[in-house]
Amino acid sequence: MIVARPGYFGKDRTQWEEMFNARYGPGNWQECWQLYDEILPFNEAVRLYDVSYFLHIKEDRYGVFHGMACQYKDCYDNDPSNIEAGCNHDLKAVPRHIQDVSVRRAFRALGIKFNPDSDKLLEIRGEGSSGYELSPMRIPFIYPFAIIDGPARDWVGKGTVEEFWQRNKVIICCDK
Repeated sequence: MIVARPGYFGKDRTQWEEMFNARYGPGNWQECWQLYDEILPFNEAVRLYDVSYFLHIKEDRYGVFHGMACQYKDCYDNDPSNIEAGCNHDLKAVPRHIQDVSVRRAFRALGIKFNPDSDKLLEIRGEGSSGYELSPMRIPFIYPFAIIDGPARDWVGKGTVEEFWQRNKVIICCDK
């Protein structure tokens, strides 16, 4: 049963988790994503995130992403230590860093390689970051019509992976 639609957690993830633990009890709730009538756990929802990145990068007709890869050693989201995750999404990371892993997975699948001789890291964040074009705020979501309508955050692009990730996030209670 859906008990909340919390939206963005970011650096406040720990406080949100504490609140849900206090309200429903540890282990009695789960963060999921709604896709039409389905409720998806993290591993299934993040697969849609990955596929959206893969399809967008695959359509790189002008070689923008290949060019980025040639200039940078690797990519990260919120901290250079994100690189340690490689191609593995970490459900426990606070804050989570998903876009860097999705980029690495898509690059690997498409045969795009970062430049191991570069000393620069590609930061995938908001406007002004070197990897803004790979930000989830800019990557089209594979099922844009499945994104739940609601108040928009000014930094989230319409029909994007980020919009899906925030608007379709739900908390389900596991003991009811």
